[in-house]
Amino acid sequence: MHACEGRPLFIVISGKVKIIDEEEFDELSRVLDDIYERLMAVMTANKAKTIFRDETGCAYEMPYRLVSVASSCYLLLGRGNPIPIIFVVQDLLYPFRNSETIQEEIDKATRFLKNLVERALTDEYKNKIDLDIIDTRWLDTPFSLVDIPRLARF
Repeated sequence: MHACEGRPLFIVISGKVKIIDEEEFDELSRVLDDIYERLMAVMTANKAKTIFRDETGCAYEMPYRLVSVASSCYLLLGRGNPIPIIFVVQDLLYPFRNSETIQEEIDKATRFLKNLVERALTDEYKNKIDLDIIDTRWLDTPFSLVDIPRLARF
């Protein structure tokens, strides 16, 4: 039995959706608000469940199983210039993978996130807006995101 058996693995990708050349747009805040709204529309179109939403940002639980049938995906978006974005994949079958496989899963999740952002961009924004990946990592944790609402009651 693996020492971490039953403990979830998190893949966390953080980045920012930014305008490549800010001089191309007159109203940066309008453009960033439009991109933010388009990202939220993509989430709605993909039947993502809204976990949190206010004027500062939003969080979604996505209906995808990127790593295994026991994985969940979450996307967090913030308002700002640039738009901060965090993509989290939680998988409950971690003990059955090696580090090379985990890196492949990180690469797959990064490609998925980039494709998701590209789907939100119209032709007007293509090649002018970019997703800049800041950090990718995996974490072995003693808790699951599913447990958070239950734990928060205490």
